[in-house]
Amino acid sequence: MGGKRILWNIGPSKEADYNEYIFLLDHYGALKPNEWIDLSKLETSLLKDYLSASLWQIYNYVTHYIN
Repeated sequence: MGGKRILWNIGPSKEADYNEYIFLLDHYGALKPNEWIDLSKLETSLLKDYLSASLWQIYNYVTHYIN
């Protein structure tokens, strides 16, 4: 996730339009998969799960930091 831009920031708000838009961007080569992360639309994913995973990653980094 580090350094990648979030894809849903550039897509339309309706999910059907979003999926088609992202497909077209990918099809025409406007997207480079290694530069973007697609979290889908936040309305369809569980925000709680996303935040929990993010906090878990931060916790692991802080508690297992290696110099």
